[in-house]
Amino acid sequence: MFGKTLLLLSHLLFAVVDIGAEIISFRANKTVLKQGDEAVLICEFSKPLPFGTKYHIIKFYRNQSLRFDEEEIDRFDLETEDTDPVATRMKLTIKNVELGDSGNYSCSLMQNHVTTYRFQYLAVEDEPDTIQFFLNDREIVNGSAPVKLRPNDAYRLRCETTGSNPRANISIMYGGLNLVLTNVSNSSAILRYDRAGNLPFLVPVEYNTTATVDRWVFTADTLSSALTCSAKVNINASGISTSFYPEIEDGAPLFVCNDTVYALSNQKDFSINCTLYSKPTLSKARFFFNTGKANLSIEGYPWGQETSTADRSYRGIVKVVNDLKFIMTLTISSTDTKANIKFNFEAENDRGITIHSVTLMDKGMVSFASPAKSSLKTLMLAAVLVLAFPRHL
Repeated sequence: MFGKTLLLLSHLLFAVVDIGAEIISFRANKTVLKQGDEAVLICEFSKPLPFGTKYHIIKFYRNQSLRFDEEEIDRFDLETEDTDPVATRMKLTIKNVELGDSGNYSCSLMQNHVTTYRFQYLAVEDEPDTIQFFLNDREIVNGSAPVKLRPNDAYRLRCETTGSNPRANISIMYGGLNLVLTNVSNSSAILRYDRAGNLPFLVPVEYNTTATVDRWVFTADTLSSALTCSAKVNINASGISTSFYPEIEDGAPLFVCNDTVYALSNQKDFSINCTLYSKPTLSKARFFFNTGKANLSIEGYPWGQETSTADRSYRGIVKVVNDLKFIMTLTISSTDTKANIKFNFEAENDRGITIHSVTLMDKGMVSFASPAKSSLKTLMLAAVLVLAFPRHL
């Protein structure tokens, strides 16, 4: 009687408690590999107790599609280690890993028509094959030779890499400072540094399956050192880089300002500003014009000091921004817009003389009613309302 009771209890216990095999761990020697490395995946599972479930099947998959115990692939070795009295290990070795070996690997255990899984992701990385700068869609060859640019002209600068896996992270350095932060996950870039407002970079970023691209639009008036583009797949990778050496092209002075300005008649201390670029350095500058009564001229030198006509009706100054950039300002003490005067800005360097003309036009007069007239209009309006609506007022 006692023996039958014990047997019944043991059957009930085995029905409730699963004492078959189970997966203990699934691990890899490396989760991030480079092409040519060797990957080792080990699936360790417990041995069933003598009275537990004995029928079980272990399988290896990649992305739930490639089953390694069924595929004949030279680079893959599958072996079982059964020396441990408690656990059994199945080891999958992948030799000379390739980019296509990246994926989600799984170890599955099936017993009693129930399958359990453990997963391990392997990433095979590859550094970019090439990195290139393009200026207005023309490739810039990496080297120390500077590329000539015209001041204030707009240039499209593109840095492009190919052959990386996953997509490479691009960083652009100017003067030792990182200009952009490239975020691969949402294909966006954020401008991180604008050198004291002198580098007007516009930074959209484009990505596709074959290349990582940073596209920039900039003006060249203040570039003074190299731009370096670096690309790497992760922060610890060596990556590759290329440099671009901009240099402002020599030429006659270049003016950047409006051809026409507008002012109110008799406007006080009205200023006309012109930006001036000069390489080689500026040697002379002056303002000259005809007021209809006389030809007048104001010398711009010495830089940074105001000069004027004898009666100080017109005052001129040339301010130095840097070796390349200057601001010429002509101030008019009281404007006469009816005369439509054309003011000339002249600059000279060793490469030539440039003259830019600015015409002053009438912006119109603004009239204000006198207090006496305004009061009279108000009284007349009130009288009209009283006559029209006597009962309502």
